Amino acid sequence: MEMYQMMKAKKFRSRKIWVALIFILAGLLLLGKNLEIIRPDIFQVVLSWQMLLVAIGILCFFRSQFIAGLIFAGIGGFFLVPLAAPVEPGWTGTWWPLLVIFGGVLILLRAVSSGNKKSRPHQHIHSKSSYISKDGFMVSDNIFGFVQQIVLEPVFKGARIKNVFGTTVLDLRKTSLEAAETYIDIECIFGGIELRVPNDWLVINELKATFGGSEDKRYIEKDTDYAHRLILRGKLTFAGVEIKR
Repeated sequence: MEMYQMMKAKKFRSRKIWVALIFILAGLLLLGKNLEIIRPDIFQVVLSWQMLLVAIGILCFFRSQFIAGLIFAGIGGFFLVPLAAPVEPGWTGTWWPLLVIFGGVLILLRAVSSGNKKSRPHQHIHSKSSYISKDGFMVSDNIFGFVQQIVLEPVFKGARIKNVFGTTVLDLRKTSLEAAETYIDIECIFGGIELRVPNDWLVINELKATFGGSEDKRYIEKDTDYAHRLILRGKLTFAGVEIKR
């Protein structure tokens, strides 16, 4: 119960920080406009409803709500183009079928992901996914699928994970770290990766995100093992990584 209260308080504090940052950013923008530091045309773009949709999409990515994030960011970004760049008259009317294609891709992604989760939650999607584990090192490639792997080797020596339009779950709770530094190289595009890691592991995040993010949701133990580090590195594009217990 005490742990639950601590996690709840941490989540509430995080929300307050986000609200405070929004107020600070809004104030800086208004001050910049009044002092003529920010041009009126740029100010109009930044405070447009299109940019608001993009911002909501980015927040959804940080909360690992990838489909909702894609919808908000995609629609906002589409209608933001005529405001942010010189385009031909009637650009929106000409290119609106892109939104139809975008919607179709999202529906397909959702259908494939949901079907895989319900019918084959613990199996590989052999047609579009592959998984190799040798001497404690794991290589996983997942495209339009749902893959869940549990590492059972006594010592985990690292991994390379590629995830495109899918979900990959890697469970490291039944293994251990032996080297001072162990690396997981990640390339994730339009998808999500979930890492199940013991609470006493020290995880270093070196991931570079473009319209994405990562979050460590574990309860950090006092007896954290500082002698061994698990280092995450790579790129996230419209994607997210969650670290859980």
